[in-house]
Amino acid sequence: MMSHFENICFAKGAWIATDEELQTMDAAQMTDRISDMLRKSYEKKEAQYGSPVMRELERVITLRVVDEYWMDHIDAMDDLRQGIRLRAYAQTDPVIEYKREGFDMFEAMNDAIKEEIVRRVFLVRIKTNEEIKRQRVAKVTGESAGSDGTVWLYEQMNIYRFNLPEGLDTTVENQYDYYESGPSSSALIQLSADGEVLNRIDVAQENENGGSFYLNYFIVDSNGYIYAGNWEKILVWDKDENQIASLDNDDGGQLVQYSADKVGLLTNGETHGVKVFDPVKKDWGETIELPTFAYDIQPGDDVYDFFYDYNGKIYGYISETGTAEKVVDWMECDVDSNNMQAYKILPDGRVFAFTQKWTQDGTQTQFILLSRVDAATLPEKTTLTLACMYMDYNLRSQIVNFNRRNSQYRIVVKDYSEYNTEDDYNAGLTKLTTEIASGAMPDILVTDQLPVSRYAAKGLLQDLWPFIDADTEISRDDLVTEVLDALSIDGRLYALPASFSICTVAGLEKVVGEYDTWTLADLRDAMTKLQPGATIFGEGVTKDNILENCVSASFDELIDWETGTCSFDGETFRELLEFANEFPAEFDYENSDMYDTYESDYSRMRSGKQLLTNQGFYGFDDLYVTRE
Repeated sequence: MMSHFENICFAKGAWIATDEELQTMDAAQMTDRISDMLRKSYEKKEAQYGSPVMRELERVITLRVVDEYWMDHIDAMDDLRQGIRLRAYAQTDPVIEYKREGFDMFEAMNDAIKEEIVRRVFLVRIKTNEEIKRQRVAKVTGESAGSDGTVWLYEQMNIYRFNLPEGLDTTVENQYDYYESGPSSSALIQLSADGEVLNRIDVAQENENGGSFYLNYFIVDSNGYIYAGNWEKILVWDKDENQIASLDNDDGGQLVQYSADKVGLLTNGETHGVKVFDPVKKDWGETIELPTFAYDIQPGDDVYDFFYDYNGKIYGYISETGTAEKVVDWMECDVDSNNMQAYKILPDGRVFAFTQKWTQDGTQTQFILLSRVDAATLPEKTTLTLACMYMDYNLRSQIVNFNRRNSQYRIVVKDYSEYNTEDDYNAGLTKLTTEIASGAMPDILVTDQLPVSRYAAKGLLQDLWPFIDADTEISRDDLVTEVLDALSIDGRLYALPASFSICTVAGLEKVVGEYDTWTLADLRDAMTKLQPGATIFGEGVTKDNILENCVSASFDELIDWETGTCSFDGETFRELLEFANEFPAEFDYENSDMYDTYESDYSRMRSGKQLLTNQGFYGFDDLYVTRE
């Protein structure tokens, strides 16, 4: 743990404690000692540079970190929005899941911001042996093309200076005693094709409440109107650069361009659409409904009203017929859409894009210009068809790399999730099953969300063990065979996992460690070892949660995969129902005092108030060992 603080908050080796001392410290004592060391380290830094400099450093670092992490958060929320409806496949409400995961992401962002601010403030070093009179730091944070061939940029500028007295001897006095924060500014700047500055619109850096105001996005439409703003406010200027509107962004929607002359905010309430700005009323006007998965939209052309990017493909949408047509499939073009930063469909039908990939060696940027070619002119390869119900992020990159490098084979992906609709989230699976039944079996299946056991029972899948045993580079000893054995059906392996996780429950070893089996009878016996009034799980667990978890863990006992029939009239299912019925039908989160009197599951188990906690292991970092 101390290695996390060393060389950041204090010097390596500053923490000195023997094993005997550590054994005598509880969590509170250790926290107090580390806090005291951090406080002294920071006081030393402030004494070195002076309070005015430290306050300015804190301000600048805070603004920069918040800006960086908030932009990343906006991108992450866009990604979540695009994929959240797929949660319906798991019989969960996408809206509820979006709110829950969005809240978790927001909380994680806040925690990350706090940690990063502290890290940078402790790490920052100021050179004191340089005669710095004035420094200007400018950062271009966005750009947009004007309809007249010009380019608009958004620039943030911070100016710092040292108001040094004439003849100051920096070997005697600290020049940072004369540090001043100069005026800061942000502006929208219009450039000609050769880089000449044509116009500049200064943007206030404070909102009406005195807080900082930074732009997250801006757009210039075909009429010369300029739209800029963030999750709180949208500003609009006319073609003469007069500000004509300052509108609240009540829903925190993203600013998008629906068509050449229509710009508005994405809405995700009762209607998923674009709330368009009305230049005449100088206010929000009509809301144009969008197809389900249209979020990242761009103006269309003579054929399509607009384009949108979803799941690694660009679609063109025709409003009159309400149909979307696939225009570009990045994977078919051997482009990894995971790294896509921006794209533009040009008037002549070509597609311009650029990607950025972050590696240990730095950022790799690639500019791409796609043109249509006759498929007959491409090198001939053997085609392998891969079917899936949604293309995994990592798998997409692997397929693109394979297709680029392999001269004999090419993997062609058919993503059946594209056939799903708002009314039928299983339409893609139904289509795939129908095609398989008719003999159109793909070469490779991504088994997520697919009934593998049913396919195997019908003899549609190959046993993979013979291929593994015949491989000259790997053997069973190189694999986690316990996981593969768990996946095997009657000794045959029909699917290989890219990763695995363990979903289970955990309890104190002294309470549950003596049982060789874990049945309902064993559970009830373990409960007798706890204090009166103890619960099996923590607060918030309902009978639906219990039944869902128990049934999903008992599929093989309840389902005959060969015939495709279910049996819910046996003793096993009756016991599950009786057990689930011991839990409340619902939990009233709004009126619960659990947030005021919160106690972790681990603490409750140690004090005998609770028997078990749900536990998921997704990697070695998730393995915990606790002392009683």
